[in-house]
Amino acid sequence: MRGPSRPSGDSAGILDALRQLAEGLQGLSGHGQRSIEIGGKEGRMAFGYTIRTADGRTEAHGQPTPAAVREPIIDVIEESDAILVIAEMPGVTPAALSARLNGQVLLLDAAQWQKRIPLPAAVREAEMRITARNGIVEIHLPRLDLA
Repeated sequence: MRGPSRPSGDSAGILDALRQLAEGLQGLSGHGQRSIEIGGKEGRMAFGYTIRTADGRTEAHGQPTPAAVREPIIDVIEESDAILVIAEMPGVTPAALSARLNGQVLLLDAAQWQKRIPLPAAVREAEMRITARNGIVEIHLPRLDLA
């Protein structure tokens, strides 16, 4: 009987690489972020990995947590008599949306959505109209200079 054989050639290199990978993974932070320095500048690096177990479960390790607040995708359209702001905000109803002006900046806030939108012209806040359907919010803001 022969004892266990030592891998040779390419398989030995693969095993060494796997061993180095395992040692590197052990040093990762549980929060999935680490400060690094590249080219004399310090920055943050996010990392993570998932493991699929034999019973089919997937376990995430070192994954950064998603942000609690998201920014919607927006379009600002200048019309002759108004400014139209269109925002993609799934799950938002007009009643749940707070839209107010701070100078010429429109502030949107609804559950997990927030956005500051600079407007190209002064508008009348009192005449603002908000509609929402299928995750698309439309805000109609009449121009102030046309009063």
